[in-house]
Amino acid sequence: MEETYFQLKPITFLNRRVSILLQNENGPCPLLAICNVLLLRNAISIHEDIPSVSLETLLRLVANPLLENNQLGSDRSSFEVANSQQALNDAIGMLPRLQHGLDVNVQFCSPSGVTGFEFTQEFAPFDLLDITLAHGWLVDPQDTKSVAGLATMTYNHVVELQFAYRAAQDRAAGLAGGAGGGEAGTAGTAGNAAAAEDKAASAEASEGGIEAGGAAEAAVGEKKGAEVGGAGAEPKEGSAEDAAAKAKAEAEAEAKLLEKGAAVE
Repeated sequence: MEETYFQLKPITFLNRRVSILLQNENGPCPLLAICNVLLLRNAISIHEDIPSVSLETLLRLVANPLLENNQLGSDRSSFEVANSQQALNDAIGMLPRLQHGLDVNVQFCSPSGVTGFEFTQEFAPFDLLDITLAHGWLVDPQDTKSVAGLATMTYNHVVELQFAYRAAQDRAAGLAGGAGGGEAGTAGTAGNAAAAEDKAASAEASEGGIEAGGAAEAAVGEKKGAEVGGAGAEPKEGSAEDAAAKAKAEAEAEAKLLEKGAAVE
């Protein structure tokens, strides 16, 4: 596998010549950011005559101050030493992943302002090296509606609310369509009952005889069947309407809860 290299650029910083690292391709690279902070602090150094440096060398350069700056004294308990060692191991193990990016969850209206984040494991190297992370995902304080909606939210929270909000809308639309179908079915049942009544009346008006009586009896039977069918359809209609009303109420409740997410949709 071909090794990754990064170019160096010498600059003057606070009257001191220092080489900083450049990206080898577009995209985020938090590892380079950490290295450049340490280079500007003079915590690590790379001679300005060196044109490029490998990823493996950078990982060693960053691991050294991590270990040197986070050693606990002999007066600490074995529990504290074990915890510190585990944190160091986690931070060093995280370094190779930082060449590809950093998974953060920003807080839009944190009292900490640009440093408002939800803590994740990726923050360990920055914390142990005393490097402050900042973001630009802030809400305009003059946009009072967005400030109120996002006051306690993180990016991940807003994304989850957006999905839930759209799912609630889809459910409400589907139940409304089902209620309309139930109404159409009830109207059809009523039409069948009316046709049976007409047939029964026609049979009763016919002259006597077994055939007429049989026709009337059959017509009355159809009428009763239609009435029973119609009576049986009424609960279905009521159930559909009740379900639609319940779904609408639930959707309205969800919409209120999700209003904060809709504010940034």
